[in-house]
Amino acid sequence: MIKRIFAVSGVKDSGKTHTLNYLAQLFNTAGTRVHGPDPMVHPLNTDIQYIFDVKGYLVGVGTSGDDGWIIDEHFNNFDAAGCDVVIVACRSRTGTASVDALERQAISRGLIVDYTTLMWNASLPRLIMAEQNIARSIASRI
Repeated sequence: MIKRIFAVSGVKDSGKTHTLNYLAQLFNTAGTRVHGPDPMVHPLNTDIQYIFDVKGYLVGVGTSGDDGWIIDEHFNNFDAAGCDVVIVACRSRTGTASVDALERQAISRGLIVDYTTLMWNASLPRLIMAEQNIARSIASRI
């Protein structure tokens, strides 16, 4: 049963997918990968679903989330797998299909989404370090 929801939000091409793939790399070294390809060799810009056993919690990570239907798909799959924690990407404002779907999923479970919003353009310098730091921050809260 899902007990906690995290989201990395931002506009198109702001680094959401990269950040969550960095997070998957951290989980891959800290826990056991239950589902999904090896994040250490998979391209960072690829949208994937992963499930990890981290500290005794099943953690579902969905790196895609620009559309509402994909948010619902992530939750269907992570519910079926018995995930305790879900971490997904979504757009950055209410009124977009992905945020609305994410909020519906949270409300139906009596949960509040813990958002981290990316506030930059993907072409900025030091973006990789920023994405990795955000991934570490989220991982530390599991």
